[in-house]
Amino acid sequence: MVWDEIAAKTGEQTVLTGAYLVLIVVATLIAGVGVLLDQPILIVGAMVVGPEFGPLAALCVALLRRTPHRILCSVQALVVGFLTAMVATVLSTWALTAAKLVNREMLLAERPLTEFIWRPDALSWVVGLLAGVAGMLSLTSKKSGSLVGVLISVTTVPAAANVAVAVAYGCGTRRAVRRSSW
Repeated sequence: MVWDEIAAKTGEQTVLTGAYLVLIVVATLIAGVGVLLDQPILIVGAMVVGPEFGPLAALCVALLRRTPHRILCSVQALVVGFLTAMVATVLSTWALTAAKLVNREMLLAERPLTEFIWRPDALSWVVGLLAGVAGMLSLTSKKSGSLVGVLISVTTVPAAANVAVAVAYGCGTRRAVRRSSW
């Protein structure tokens, strides 16, 4: 009974909508600026806006229940959403650079407040796992999912933004990490 309810809840969140695309693009744009400015408050703001918990949870449930259509819909929402958001972030980074509001050196500079994004470690995996547990618990216990989305986004939206900004500046993420750790 609980699984049917969870499958129904998460199934609604697998549909690729305009609202989902706008939210993931906006979240990734905010995170891109947050990465460049080394501002955790912008990263948290991006995580609040990020809508990707729904498709991620739906994917987990669909994999567990072996429902190919839901798996495909979830993967489509995630792939199309993140690709769209990352392309928009690359373009916005170029536009902000042309306007002289940001620059490549900001990406390569030390960023101690947001280091967990561009230099993930074992604790990043632990946080991601715990966030997933909290997310599934919120679905099964009918608790509000708003904070759960924030937790899940720790490992998705900010990371996607960091990669997009690195691509915009022609820096491989390894190169940016190596350079910034000098």
